Amino acid sequence: MSIESISSKPTLSVLPNKATSVKNDASDKKIDTTAGKQDTVELTETARDIRSASTQSIAQPEVDEKRVADIKAALEAGRYTIDPERVAKKLMDFETRITHST
Repeated sequence: MSIESISSKPTLSVLPNKATSVKNDASDKKIDTTAGKQDTVELTETARDIRSASTQSIAQPEVDEKRVADIKAALEAGRYTIDPERVAKKLMDFETRITHST
């Protein structure tokens, strides 16, 4: 890969590949240093819980159609009332959870 230096002269930059083989000076043979090695990842309990919750939420519909229909019917009938104090409390609770989760 060619990289322009400050003096505008091209500079060749070669990054060594993570060696999958090593030259053995005694026999001039390459020895594979990755044979039999496997990378492993172990998830924490929290990560497993997040993965599980994510999987479950994907399986759920995005909108609760029955609840939406019930609210529409209540609005049309004039039976749906909005409690501004409850809305404000829910907003503050949500904000608190978001703020403390980071």
